[in-house]
Amino acid sequence: MIFNLVDLTSTINAITAWSIVIVLGALLVYFLKNPEKIEKWVSLLARLFSFLGLRVQKVHIQKDIQASLNSYRSKINKECEDLIPYKTEIRFLNASKIKKEDFIHEGDKIILILKDQRNQDDNFIRASLMSTQQSLIPHSRPYIEPGLMKSVDYHFVKNLITSEYRSRLNKFLQGYLLPEIKKNKTLSKDLSALEKIGEEGLFTRVLLQELRDYGLKLFPKLASSSYHKEPRHFFEKVDELANKKQYEDIPLSFDSEYIKTRFILVGRPDVVLRDNYFNIDPYKKRAFLCESEGAETLYLLGRGISTEAIKDLVDELDRMPRKFEKNYESNYIIKRNKRNIKASCVRYTLLKNVECADLGTEGEEKKASEYETDDIMKCVELISVCFEEIAGSDSKVQLSKLQTAIIRKDSSFTEKSYGFKKFKDFIKFLIDSSLLDFNLVEVQDQSWFLERIE
Repeated sequence: MIFNLVDLTSTINAITAWSIVIVLGALLVYFLKNPEKIEKWVSLLARLFSFLGLRVQKVHIQKDIQASLNSYRSKINKECEDLIPYKTEIRFLNASKIKKEDFIHEGDKIILILKDQRNQDDNFIRASLMSTQQSLIPHSRPYIEPGLMKSVDYHFVKNLITSEYRSRLNKFLQGYLLPEIKKNKTLSKDLSALEKIGEEGLFTRVLLQELRDYGLKLFPKLASSSYHKEPRHFFEKVDELANKKQYEDIPLSFDSEYIKTRFILVGRPDVVLRDNYFNIDPYKKRAFLCESEGAETLYLLGRGISTEAIKDLVDELDRMPRKFEKNYESNYIIKRNKRNIKASCVRYTLLKNVECADLGTEGEEKKASEYETDDIMKCVELISVCFEEIAGSDSKVQLSKLQTAIIRKDSSFTEKSYGFKKFKDFIKFLIDSSLLDFNLVEVQDQSWFLERIE
């Protein structure tokens, strides 16, 4: 009995030791993935021991603000990668020691040199404003109209304070935002538009995403007011999209020199809903036509039950990573008549058109923007006609013979115009996209045939 107790005690001790190791390991991984949480814990410890003096109190204030700013940064970057590329570090100095507040860029962080106002609401709000002005889409800021950029900054900081320190929101509104609005009527108008854009979930996921990429395309060109018009017009397009009424028809495209994007709104019941499945074919065909129109990015947007249809559409587009590169898929909640409603936003890069833009000059292949919007559908019709002419009563036709027949009818045809090196890959793309109602089959001698669906 004694030996059994000894063995039991040894076993319990071993389990306890391993449990401690596992817990410590899990905490280490968690803190490595979420470094801002360490700052929060340091802040809490400093607050606990703040009775030791002003220096410990200052550590608490610095770490508390840093943790809040960097925590919100992580949250935003999960929605859209690298909207805020820099972490923030705070250094407070006595007001008598510095003439004006400043910042320093150091690696992947910005260090804010701030006057300690001894008012924690003011300290937090000023740090939030300064951090946002230096770290939010930093490469784009020189190319965006200053008034619009200021509106974006104030809207972003309002969201930050609401998320991290709601008790300080009234101080921000009364002491910082309203005085600026009184001096600038355009700021008030832009902020109202941004409020609606934000309510629809389009502020970070669409507006800031495209403005970020706009700056990356221009950087490091010298800033000029000639670049301001395009971001302003895109802001107006997103505002129009956010205010769209149900069944209202508005243009769902934006084409300018640097921003070329399309929006597919998945949601009309008469299009999507069937007895026991979602009909995504019209949206899928529209996605392919967006490529032929020269769009570089594509957004799938929907809410409510339409989010389920978007999942099916995403599954289809993800099967063609060489054509559609998914940048992110975001599911979130919006409010309608005091009810929470699911919403989805998925962004794709249309690789063929981005590659064409990157080349800067015309190569052997046509640019996608040179095609009519129904170009692919005309090609599908040509393939079907040639198949029927060759096949007769047979159920299948060899691909090489079909390709020869197509070229005889249209000498300008080449699969390379559509971004494919092989005719077989182009046919497979059309079949996978539900644009061509045939089967692609391989026989024993490795010859490929297009087969009629019986």
